[in-house]
Order: sequence, then C-alpha cells, then structure tokens
Amino acid sequence: MIDPRVSKAAEAAWKQIEDSAKEAGAAGVSVKLAAFGILFALYENIRGVSDRIDALERQQKALRYRGVHQRAETYQKNNLVTYDGGLWIALKDDPGKPGEGDGWQLVAKGAR
Repeated sequence: MIDPRVSKAAEAAWKQIEDSAKEAGAAGVSVKLAAFGILFALYENIRGVSDRIDALERQQKALRYRGVHQRAETYQKNNLVTYDGGLWIALKDDPGKPGEGDGWQLVAKGAR
C-alpha cells in the first residue's frame, strides 16, 4: 500500500507541473506529458518498493519463537521451537511433533 504522504507529494508536484505548463502556453503540453511520464515511472517504482516492504514486514511478524516444544500447544507456520536440543521451524500450521513427518524443519542442531 502506498503511503498517503507519497500520494500528497505527487499531487503537489503535479499541481506545480500544471501551473508551469499553463504559464508556458502551447509548449506546456509537451512539458506536461514528459512530467507525467516521469511521475508515473516514479510511482511504479515506489509501489514496487512498498509492496516489498509490506511482504518483509509480514514475514518478520510471522517468525515467532515459542520456547520449548509442548505437545498441548498449537503451532502455526513459521513458529520456532526448541526440541531435543535443536531449533525447529514449523513449515505448516499444526505441524505435529518435530522430527516426525514433514511439519517441521531443523534449523540448528544442538551440541551433544
């Protein structure tokens, strides 16, 4: 999602372009078109960066250390637990017991 401050800045820039184009008369039309192209390219770049930031923030929130694995607990994808001396990450919701099946992946093996 684009930050509303970016939208306001783009609107203000566009108003300045329109005002300058009016002052320039007929030549202002080509100035206006060129400026529109530049603003559109900037908008597309900002939107792409904004989408990547949103995805990273969602990923960061999803990773959560839950302590030592407890059978009675319910775990979700990307939860981290300690079990049998290792650190495990849940690959799906309700992954079962670490080391059994495909619900968990060992991230770091503890020293024995």
